[in-house]
Amino acid sequence: MDALHAVKDTFESVVAREGDFLVCVKDNASNLKKRLSKHLDRRKKKLLRAETVEKGHGRVERRALEMTSVLPWQTQWPHTHTACRVTRERRQIRRGESVSNSFEEVLYVASFPVDRHTPEKVLEF
Repeated sequence: MDALHAVKDTFESVVAREGDFLVCVKDNASNLKKRLSKHLDRRKKKLLRAETVEKGHGRVERRALEMTSVLPWQTQWPHTHTACRVTRERRQIRRGESVSNSFEEVLYVASFPVDRHTPEKVLEF
């Protein structure tokens, strides 16, 4: 789900219907974003990782995922069991030369336990 849905009531509602969520976390949930970032930084050596590289249409995009388990008491948000960081690097290429580069880092939180899906599978979501 988009960051618009990073609301405690939404988390509760999804789990009450026996579903799972994977939600982008941005500044509208700034405390959650800070906690996730710190948690991922502290667990750097224990993170599960996956990466994809896609080439086409004049660009090369590399996406890397890092994920680890987290508990609701650590985030102070209900039903949060997996923390993820996705980094995207894009290079625009014209006539074989790189003409522009961009970098983006986005945090996600999920209700499913970290061992339910591989990092490769989560990166596909």
